[in-house]
Amino acid sequence: MNEVFKKTRELAEALLESDEYKAVKAAEDKAFGNKEAADTVGRYLEAKKRMEEIMSENSKDWGEVQRLTDEIDKCTKDMAQIEDLVALHAARDRFSGLINDINKVLQLIITGEVNEDEGECTGSCSSCGKNCSAKVN
Repeated sequence: MNEVFKKTRELAEALLESDEYKAVKAAEDKAFGNKEAADTVGRYLEAKKRMEEIMSENSKDWGEVQRLTDEIDKCTKDMAQIEDLVALHAARDRFSGLINDINKVLQLIITGEVNEDEGECTGSCSSCGKNCSAKVN
């Protein structure tokens, strides 16, 4: 079992050195340093938290629910217009894609099968349009 954890640690260290992870960290630093982005995300998180609180109450203030819904919608639209947040979202998507590709390779190696849902890895790199670097032979 110790060998499995040793290899897991090596994989984690390789992920930390990946271009995808480095891009996420750089995008986070830039986005978190952007006052407009930080303020908008803060307003979004506050409204979402308050909405969760209200929805857990027995008696709901539906006017407040509507106000919070409007605030969440506005923040979502505003976040989609802030370049640093858009870049962060894209970088996180690429890193998540890398993690998903790794999981698919593990599944293929361990079970000999891969979930073949549309857009999913089939294990055949020759028929794949993705650049997942998971050359399984």
